[in-house]
Order: sequence, then structure tokens, then C-alpha cells
Amino acid sequence: MAKAKRKTSRASSVKKTWYPILAPKLFNSQAIGETYIAEPSKSIGKTVAANLMNLTRDMRKQNLKVIFEITNATSGKFYTDIIGYEMISSSIKRMIRRGKRKIDYSFKTVTADGYRLQLKVIMITIGLANLSSLTRLRKICKEELTALLSKTNYLNFVDDLVNHKFQGFIKKKLSKAYPLRTFELRFMKVMKKGKAPEKEVEKEIKKEVPKEEVKKEVEKEAPKEEAKPEEEVKKE
Repeated sequence: MAKAKRKTSRASSVKKTWYPILAPKLFNSQAIGETYIAEPSKSIGKTVAANLMNLTRDMRKQNLKVIFEITNATSGKFYTDIIGYEMISSSIKRMIRRGKRKIDYSFKTVTADGYRLQLKVIMITIGLANLSSLTRLRKICKEELTALLSKTNYLNFVDDLVNHKFQGFIKKKLSKAYPLRTFELRFMKVMKKGKAPEKEVEKEIKKEVPKEEVKKEVEKEAPKEEAKPEEEVKKE
């Protein structure tokens, strides 16, 4: 009796490979993880988190993490964009002290280049502020953040956020209404992406295109990448 031939699936015949996942230029394009897949395109849209201390080598930032999204696969490497920022919950609990008031506030806003963001801030007063003072702080906080981000490109905002310049600036503004012990952005998420700043787009094009063709390429609309199925990512 003849033996039945085994069917070999196409998936099992495709060889998988480890691909490094790289952070954006803000973090010097350092590796933040790797993924083991056969088809690189399937990792487009996948997210991976990294501790900010590991990215900056700054111990003071060990309570923060940055969320990245894989947006491109080129030359055996995965490139990412920053789509989130989050404070570890255990560190928030350590901020609370007796005789202080804690204010949690969440709202949505838009950057100058059209990025729609969900922001959650935490404010801790120096003393026991009354309810009217807390209400005023919330109002001023939203006004100041909305005004500032309406004039700031997303990449510049993230840079200031990571370097804590953004938090320090807003804290000074709010302390004029009522003295604050702490002001932190404990959560940030990109709800909808906007357009990349023209200078950043031009830099990317110059890498790939000869100088004499740069002007022509800048005028062209950048192609949109389609969202694709997710693949497991191994964090570093």
C-alpha cells in the first residue's frame, strides 16, 4: 500500500530571522528590542515599550517608559515612532505626602503639526489648597498646555518632555496661581498622527536622493503605509 505524502505548509518552509527594532533619532537610533519573524511587513504597527532610564542612561528616569510603534522595515531593521509616554504607577504613589493636595487631570489637545494627543497630568500642591484653588489650577493647566502645544511641533514637544523642560515650564506657570510641589505628565498617547515637520521630511529625503533631485522629491506627497497584522515582539 502506497504511503500518503505529507503536505508541507508554505508557512513552515519560510525561514524566520531576528530583526532589531531601533528607536528614533531622538534616542540616537539605539536598539530597543528585536522580533523573530519571516515576513518583516507583518510587524508594521506593532508597539514596544522601553524604560527611559535605559534610553538616556539617567537613573532619575527609571520610573518612566516610552511607547514606540514600528512604522518601517528597511535593510533588515525596524524603525519606530514615539506614540506614548507613561509614568510607572508605583512612582506616583510615592509622590503623595500628608498635608498636600493631589490633582489628576485628563484632556485632549492638538500640536501645531496636527498630532491629536491624550494627556494626563498630576499636580501636587505645597499646602492644603481649597476647592476653588484646585479648580483654578485645572483650568489654567488646560489653557497653558493647549496654547503651548498649538505652537509646538510634536517632535519638539517629545524632546522637551523627555528632557523635563516641558514639565518645568508648565510648573512655573501654574505656581503663580497656587504653589506646586510637583507637576508631571504621567501619561501621553498619540490618538491620531499629523504631518511630519517639513525640515524632518527634507532630512530623510536627502539621505536617499541625490542633491539635484531633492527639490523634486520634497514637492511630492509622502506615500502612506498601510496598517498590517501585528507580530510578537521580544523586548530587550
